[in-house]
Amino acid sequence: MESFRRIPLDDINIFLKKGNKKIPVHIDSRYLEAYNYLINTPNVVLTEQIFDWIFAMNNKDKIDGTYSSFDILLSTDDELKNLAYKLSMTDINKERIIRILNYMDKLNNNLNLFDTLPEDAILTILSNLDCKTVLLICKLTKNICGQRLQDILKTSLVKYLNPSKDYNEEHLINLCKSSNNVEKNKVGRVDLVKYFIIGEDGYVYIAEKNNYIMTDTNSVVKIFANDQDNAFFLRYDGDVYVYGNNEDKQLGMDDKIIKSPVLLSGIQNVKSVAQMKYSTFLLTDDGNIHIMGNFDDNIVPRPSLITDIKDVIQIVSNENNVLFIDKNGNMYGYGKNINGELGKDISFNKIKRIKKFANIKQIQMSDKYSFILTNKGNLYVAGGKLSSIYLSTFTKFNVLKNIKNISVGPYFTLALTNNDELFVIQTDDIGIDVTITDILDIYKIPIEKVLDYSLDYSGVFILNYNEDLYVWGFFGILHTKFILTKMLGSSKNPQLLGFNVIRENGKIYIIDINESGNYSTKKYLI
Repeated sequence: MESFRRIPLDDINIFLKKGNKKIPVHIDSRYLEAYNYLINTPNVVLTEQIFDWIFAMNNKDKIDGTYSSFDILLSTDDELKNLAYKLSMTDINKERIIRILNYMDKLNNNLNLFDTLPEDAILTILSNLDCKTVLLICKLTKNICGQRLQDILKTSLVKYLNPSKDYNEEHLINLCKSSNNVEKNKVGRVDLVKYFIIGEDGYVYIAEKNNYIMTDTNSVVKIFANDQDNAFFLRYDGDVYVYGNNEDKQLGMDDKIIKSPVLLSGIQNVKSVAQMKYSTFLLTDDGNIHIMGNFDDNIVPRPSLITDIKDVIQIVSNENNVLFIDKNGNMYGYGKNINGELGKDISFNKIKRIKKFANIKQIQMSDKYSFILTNKGNLYVAGGKLSSIYLSTFTKFNVLKNIKNISVGPYFTLALTNNDELFVIQTDDIGIDVTITDILDIYKIPIEKVLDYSLDYSGVFILNYNEDLYVWGFFGILHTKFILTKMLGSSKNPQLLGFNVIRENGKIYIIDINESGNYSTKKYLI
């Protein structure tokens, strides 16, 4: 109970309010009411703080010794990689690391060290940290940032700022926060041979047929691309550049073909993009959805606000459908629903509410199925109407538990567990020996301690904690032979940027896989 009292009171109030519980007047009574409600009630809606407390209580044995909050804040992401791995984190989040260690009673909270440093030393330290860490230090300490924050953030964000713009402190804070809400994806690919890659300089490069060109589009943090020859480039500040096929105005421009990336006007602060075949949905930081292209059989030539839904936090699509999740866990859908992937056996010609989920972590859609992953590591699946296995509503996949993340492809889905095991969830008959279940079949890829993976049409690149790089998939003209190959001769510290795109020692390579499963590196070099 003592560690439970370390949860901020505001989170306790929110937790009780979400459960429609009466909030006691006395603070001690609030914590006791929340604690009893948590341990005695199944399927409660958790706040992030309470979820982290539960995780901490269940995983104390994973952490030996204590850690310094001062050292954590000043560490690089690479230095925190092993600690984050022990805490089952897919991304480095210093605030969560400090919070969970505090709940575990494994934290030496020595932030008062900042008070012992001279001012010029503090300025030097803060000016060399990323903006996310600067804001966290300002949040956790008193009188450290003050009036210096604006100048410090300008230094942290300098390569992303437009020299012709004047940024105030509020703008810089919002810019930093919104940038860190974006899942960073450095590679996009269209029509199987054309790659869009974000270089180390933040510019977008187009690689095709043994050549690459540098575009004028810079400060890009994520690329959205599909096999319809469309691409969207999301900048650090929420601006979006568009490229490719625009026959149905799905890029929000006048020309039918956009031959080089162009800034999309009429919308700002974009957080995510979902592409259907003839239309595009844009999610902004305020939780609103904007549409371009063919919507309800009407052409919408510019980004237009959809008023049927608000407070959206996640959005995902396939060629014919789109799913939305709002901040309260309500799921909405729109599209043809040919395979029942929207979780109901009807078509959706308007955006409609489907159901409510608690604690959604991730949503993904393939051509035939939709997948919902919760913060508790549970997976729900719907769809497959035209396949051998049809799930007309979202059904819990009980065979795999404690799932860390998932990635969806056209032939199969991958699930990485908290034990760092990687499983194939088979959604099509792809000719491998699987474990048959009552829903979808599974297959464990025989690699231990998987650190990262990247899925493509016919296979997956896998990186383990020993920094060995593997490729698993089916290759050849008939796509009938599955191969697991260890990539020999890799440089130190490879990073996966896309299916067969890696970064090694600051250089980006595209790895070419031939029909026999062999490979040649450095086909393209940026």
